[in-house]
Amino acid sequence: MLEWDVIVIGAGAAGLFCAIQAGKRGRRVLLLEHNEAVGKKIRISGGGRCNFTNLWTNPDNFISANPHFCKSALARYTPTDFIALVEKHGIAYHEKKLGQLFCNGSAQQIIDLLLKESAAAGVEVRCNAQVHEVLKDQEAETFSAATNQGNLLSSSLVIATGGLSIASLGATDFGYRIARQFGLKIEAATPALVPLVLLMFGATERMALILVIFGSAGSLLLPTMYGAQHVEPQARDVARGYRLRRRDTVWHILVPSAMPFIATGLRISATISLLLAIGAELIGGAPGLGNQISIDQQNNHIPQMYAYIVVCAALGAVVNLAMARLERRVIRWSPSQR
Repeated sequence: MLEWDVIVIGAGAAGLFCAIQAGKRGRRVLLLEHNEAVGKKIRISGGGRCNFTNLWTNPDNFISANPHFCKSALARYTPTDFIALVEKHGIAYHEKKLGQLFCNGSAQQIIDLLLKESAAAGVEVRCNAQVHEVLKDQEAETFSAATNQGNLLSSSLVIATGGLSIASLGATDFGYRIARQFGLKIEAATPALVPLVLLMFGATERMALILVIFGSAGSLLLPTMYGAQHVEPQARDVARGYRLRRRDTVWHILVPSAMPFIATGLRISATISLLLAIGAELIGGAPGLGNQISIDQQNNHIPQMYAYIVVCAALGAVVNLAMARLERRVIRWSPSQR
């Protein structure tokens, strides 16, 4: 006798919902997730608030090789059905624009909803479950999944591992490999419009930091290079006259001559860094002032939103003022500061 009727591989939104529906039909369901927690993409959706549905969703909103699939799926389960489920769990939500619905709290509320529904349907969820191989016994009509938690058998197997986007959240080509293994037709994957840094590092503070570093480096590098290339000829002659070593020439001639340009570059890059950090939080969902602005906008908390915007503006002014004062103190000998 098989221990499981259905094994679902991938505990994202689709995998969780599939497991819930199978459990409600009286199936013994096992849900496997290779990450340490379920629903990682749900957690970052909607800037951390989860845009869980749209009031006006219809088949015309989807591009598909089989347009009739969308018609069938949406006829069986409508946005109104999911809204009813959200309300059943007491989750407050709001419409942002054009029918987009977001949680007032956080995306974790939707994850908790799906986990509660899974538990109610008798679904067993296992995280950190690495599936190495999937095989089918043609005679017994069963599937076996070789995992780091042992060999698992079931009469039905569902692959819900999603697409390739955002590898930093655990996205892999597992589903594509299994489809090829069983000879299924695969539509060619095409590039999607996803910011490269977000794609590589996800909506994290690390993503914002890397974006700031690379985005502001040019503002510092270019003035520094310009200053180094335009050292006064008299200064170079003095260095040659005193037969200064290369290291002494750099520290006593090159750096002081380029310092006004370096200081200007630092002041510009500091402002750009602040803008990039807030932009990364606003668009990418990384924690910070930008993300808080986005959250307050979604929740229609207009006074709080403008308060954070004013804080960002004040912070920019303070950073610029501080860098200007530092510049005057460090290169007070420069003609540009007289």
